[in-house]
Order: sequence, then structure tokens, then C-alpha cells
Amino acid sequence: MVQTYLGIDIGSAAIHLALVKDGVVERLAFLDIPDAQRQTKEILPDGLAKDLRALLRQERISQRHCALVLPLQTAFVRAVTLPWMTEKQLQLNLPYEFQDYINGSQDNYFFDYAFVGQVSDKDGKPLQMRLLAAVTARETISQYRAALAKAGLKLAVAVPEYLTYRNLIRFYKKDSPQDHPAEYCIIDVGDSATRVHMYRGDVYETTQVIELGGRQLAEASRKAAGRSEEEPLRELCSTIAIESLRSINFYGFNTPDSDLRDVYLTAGVTAQPLLAETIRDSIPLHIHTLDALMPAIGKERRYGAAVGAALELMGR
Repeated sequence: MVQTYLGIDIGSAAIHLALVKDGVVERLAFLDIPDAQRQTKEILPDGLAKDLRALLRQERISQRHCALVLPLQTAFVRAVTLPWMTEKQLQLNLPYEFQDYINGSQDNYFFDYAFVGQVSDKDGKPLQMRLLAAVTARETISQYRAALAKAGLKLAVAVPEYLTYRNLIRFYKKDSPQDHPAEYCIIDVGDSATRVHMYRGDVYETTQVIELGGRQLAEASRKAAGRSEEEPLRELCSTIAIESLRSINFYGFNTPDSDLRDVYLTAGVTAQPLLAETIRDSIPLHIHTLDALMPAIGKERRYGAAVGAALELMGR
């Protein structure tokens, strides 16, 4: 039976759609968000929802159940190790792992987890479980569900941004079982910040946030346009590259057995060629673009999160 999934990534500047059939990207589409609607508090204003519905019709995308990318600020993910317990006990105990994140009643949040591994005694009896746990506010999910409904879409699953890239890695490893790194670093420049994600295999480890992003790069690029003096733009690119290297070194310091060799750049990085060049010159590792991890046909790095979200449904 053919399985079809739709991934949707609602960013600050554009909405990206990825239609995936049986692990193969069949169609990609995007919708620009007008400047006037980028600052609105609504996730999907009525006018934009109408345009999105028209885009789905135009692209002949009939799949309405979708996997949504949850932006970094709306979800929290962490690796946890707990004593071995039943699923019922885990559901009761998991919220306590996020006491430093949640505000108010636990009932106001959704909690989810993925099993990573276990620690057993010499007789094979399980002692501990290693999990990847996530939390997000119920209100956030309700707002996205209502927003997507305006465009005729139904929310099937919400995937934290960190884990969309994990899914790309997971399926890349399946396609190339003998030729993939043991560890991955993904550098992603968003509108207001740069995120440096770390993965061991397809297991998410951590993210370091650099408070400089596409907005500052665009402003520096505008000021440098038509001038021979590009020093402010070069300094900004150098700062992001150096801070990215520091994030990688910090990860290595806290992970003594790390052997990270490969870094992947998203579309947010490569949109500014000087930044990509500066990162390549500053970080002494193998530098790739995210295209290298994308499934066949879908090798357009700006759709990475949307494709990764769609692939989440294949594992359910």
C-alpha cells in the first residue's frame, strides 16, 4: 500500500511543503509570506490561508493530513536516562524531567518520547532506559491546528525542528548503510538566530543557539550592496562562523569520545555565499550542504525541515 505524507514548515518568511510517497519526495512547493504579514501574531492569517489552499489546489496536492514542523521556540527536546519502568510509569514520571521548562500545570503540556537504548546488567536484565523526550504547550498545538484548518489541512503530528533533521539522517543511513558518518552537525541560520544541532547517528544530542541570524545578514548585505566596503558583513559572517566552531568545540569537550567530522549547511547558511565560504574557511571539518542528506528528487536544502517532518509519519 502506497503511503503518502505531507510535511509543512511555516517559517517567518515562507511556507514550505513537501509531499513524500513511500520515502521518496514527489513534490515540493513554497508560498512567500508578504512583509505585511510577517509581524502578525496570527500563525496563518486568513489571506495567507486562502493562498495556501490555492497553492495546494494548483500543485494537485490532495493529501490533507500533514506533519508540522514545530519552531525551536515552541518545543523543548532533551536526552534523558531513567530507571527501567513500564510505559504507564513513564507517562507519570516524564513530566518531572521538564520541571525547569514547564510553567503551571502539567496538564497544559503535551509530552512525548522516543526510545533510544537501554543499559542492562551482566545477565541482560534492563536497568535503565535512554530516551529522547519532548514537551510543548497544548495551546501551541491548538493554535497550529486551528490555523491549518483555515487552509483545509488536518494536523496529524507535530515534529520539533531538531527532530526533522534527525529523520533526514535516519533515512539517509538506510539508503547508505555502509557510507555515513557516526556523528552529524547541522548549522541552520534562521530569521533571528543560528542553531548548531548535534547528532550521534540519528539520535539528537543538543543544540547551541547563536543570537545572530538572517535578519542581521540581510541588513548587512543591503548596506554592502554596491559598495567596495564589505567589512561589516564580513565581520558578521566571521562572528557566526567562529561561534559555530565554539559550539562544536563545546560539544566535543562535553563528549570526550566524540569523533565529529562532518558539518551540513542548510539553505539559511548558503543563501549568503560569504557566510558559507567563511564557515568553510573557519571550521576544520568536512563541510557539506544539507542536500547530501535529502532523499532523491528532494535535494533542495530549503525544504529540509518539511521533508524531515513528512518522514516522521513513516515511522508511526
